[in-house]
Amino acid sequence: MVAPYAEFADRWGNAGFSEYVVLLAAQADRAFAEADEVTQAAAKAAFVRVAELEKDFWQMAYAAS
Repeated sequence: MVAPYAEFADRWGNAGFSEYVVLLAAQADRAFAEADEVTQAAAKAAFVRVAELEKDFWQMAYAAS
């Protein structure tokens, strides 16, 4: 692993973190399934907005390098 990136790979690429993400996904899925339609629509809109901002961030970061 390349030194500047080893810390990040170890932190975000380990089995414990992967298990944590699976747990969070199950909790989010359960909460979404139990939510009313208005809350589901708001959650979907928030997810799409965050995904757009994430895409824009990585496009900006890539273009700057």
